[in-house]
Amino acid sequence: MQRTPILAAMILLAAVAAVGPASADEPGPNTRLTFTIDTPAFEDAIPSVVEVAAALDGSVSVVTGARLPIPTSAATGEESAENGGVRFSYQHVGLSIQALIRPAEGGRVLVTGTLEINGLAPGSAAGNLGSPPVVTTASSSFAVTLSDGGSERIVRVSGADGDRLVVDLRIDPLE
Repeated sequence: MQRTPILAAMILLAAVAAVGPASADEPGPNTRLTFTIDTPAFEDAIPSVVEVAAALDGSVSVVTGARLPIPTSAATGEESAENGGVRFSYQHVGLSIQALIRPAEGGRVLVTGTLEINGLAPGSAAGNLGSPPVVTTASSSFAVTLSDGGSERIVRVSGADGDRLVVDLRIDPLE
């Protein structure tokens, strides 16, 4: 019976030795992603900074904004009395980010994902059946490898009037 604790301790030591100590150039188990967003056209609807914590080898999903009711057709029957005689579909207006975080060589971190921004076009209003709103969309996929404390521009959309959308990503270790 006395061999069981010794055997268990040896297995535990072997497992720790196989994993080995974390080296100084390996990223920690948790990280903070900071998305800095500059969208002059949607500055009231889109946050300028989004910070999210994630486990290394994990994923994040951020959705912020509102669901805009868009009138689509006249309602019939019982629906007519419930909502003023109009049917609606709903469009997300705001920011959506999905990202995967993976360790990469040399202590770096690979971040892949998608980012989408939806907003009312300038001059567009919620409207009614006769004048539904116009919703604009900017969508991008990204894949970038960063060192802790590093940042990279992952999206830039510009036009004749200058930059319309700029998104920078920074990654920092969490203690």
